[in-house]
Amino acid sequence: HAAGPDQVAPRHLLHRPGLVTQRAAGAGVFAGERPVLPLGHLRLRDIESLWNVPFRLGEIGALAAALCHFLWGLAPLYWKQLAGINALELIAHRHVWSLVLLVALLGAQGGFGGVRAAIGSARGFAINFFSATLLTANWLVYVWGVNTGHVVECSLGYFLVPLANVAAGRFVLHEHLRRAQWIAIACATAGVALMIAQLGRPPWIALVLAATWGAYSLLRKQSPLGSLTGLTVETLLLAPFAIGFLLWQHQTGEGALGRVDLRAHAFVLSA
Repeated sequence: HAAGPDQVAPRHLLHRPGLVTQRAAGAGVFAGERPVLPLGHLRLRDIESLWNVPFRLGEIGALAAALCHFLWGLAPLYWKQLAGINALELIAHRHVWSLVLLVALLGAQGGFGGVRAAIGSARGFAINFFSATLLTANWLVYVWGVNTGHVVECSLGYFLVPLANVAAGRFVLHEHLRRAQWIAIACATAGVALMIAQLGRPPWIALVLAATWGAYSLLRKQSPLGSLTGLTVETLLLAPFAIGFLLWQHQTGEGALGRVDLRAHAFVLSA
């Protein structure tokens, strides 16, 4: 029968597995990722809202992924503006100025406790240091490749990344794929194989990018840290090396700061 949005939901709507969990004192409590609400207070609009949560999150995730890939596709235009500066120096600047921004963001959220916990144990320190090293190697090879005229091969490397991630998920993490997913992977593999054939030589840059990013992703799966805290920890661990290198560059007269024009300074400090 027809019901208004504020009418209490019929009990049979509440028996969909995983939708609602009842507890004796369940008002306003969350169990894992599923809201826990007392059955007597659920309205039809609550049921509709809960029912659509996974779909809304999926849409948001797809839009976020599309935006990230679009912005990443524009990155070569940025790095090309700094082609006259050593790639290692650019990555060192990226570490230092990223750390400044990340510390400000994390401080605004009061999240320094996670940073202390991550570097307080030997295992946490080792995982984050290794993942930071892989991420830095990936950035370095990418920036060097773009600024030395290998943009297509760098792009090929990031086409290979999803395949590397799928391989890690299937054979390392033992996840299972549906038939449609296998078909999609086969199509992607064929496209990448065609690009490699057109390149006419072993795509070493692409393989290094795919390997370092794939290994980095796998290590991040082992870390309980969120994206902001995790990146802050990784940047913090390598920041002393970056600062030392930049000071040495400045001392020897090879550093960019103070020796390039104002526009280049703005690009370097935005790295």
